[in-house]
Amino acid sequence: MKVISSVFMSYCLIAATAWGDDRQPAIVHLILPSNWSITESNIQSKQENQGKTTYVAQLDDQDHFEAHKDRTLSVFAIAVSPNDGDAQTPVEFQKQTKYEGTTEPIKAVYEIKIAGEQFAVSETKTVLQKYETIEKNYVAFKGPWVVEAMVVCAVRESCVEFEQVLSKIELGPKEQE
Repeated sequence: MKVISSVFMSYCLIAATAWGDDRQPAIVHLILPSNWSITESNIQSKQENQGKTTYVAQLDDQDHFEAHKDRTLSVFAIAVSPNDGDAQTPVEFQKQTKYEGTTEPIKAVYEIKIAGEQFAVSETKTVLQKYETIEKNYVAFKGPWVVEAMVVCAVRESCVEFEQVLSKIELGPKEQE
């Protein structure tokens, strides 16, 4: 795994090169708390994951992770293939961990700017329902995908509506056949 939180602009460059001047990528900015990072890896353990690139949001500090492992993390991503600029693939990354009891208030604000507009989501719930462990902790894209936007939030209910995010994405004019 390698940390890729600092190389999102390179994706923009790749996308702009692939699409030409008339197809500017929609991604503008992604801010995570300092103890979070986006990592990239290739999962080859299961056949359905062959050739897929995986992006995972994770806590850098293991002790901090243990202290907050009762959180539910959801990442919503929009990816566009340079080979077919009009194709949109929304994918949800969600990891739920079983825990007991209640937690201290957790407040986290994640900001993302899409097409010049900024979205902020926060989570301040003190009591969450008990979750069974669900091992669905990855977002996988097949092919030469470019990550257009990511929204990271603590729980699904605190996220900005994903349809609203989709409606804000401007992929540029359609290419002429």
